[in-house]
Amino acid sequence: MLDTAVSAIPKRPDSIEMEFRAKLTGECDLWVVSGEGEAEFTVKVTWGGK
Repeated sequence: MLDTAVSAIPKRPDSIEMEFRAKLTGECDLWVVSGEGEAEFTVKVTWGGK
């Protein structure tokens, strides 16, 4: 999906960085299990950077 989006840009960037972070937490209290999660994506594209 990222490759398709970048390919649609008229002038392709010199570099692409992708970062993914995930955090999962949970707790158990005998018969009840609960939890929560978070996710974050960061995409950075650059042109002409050396």
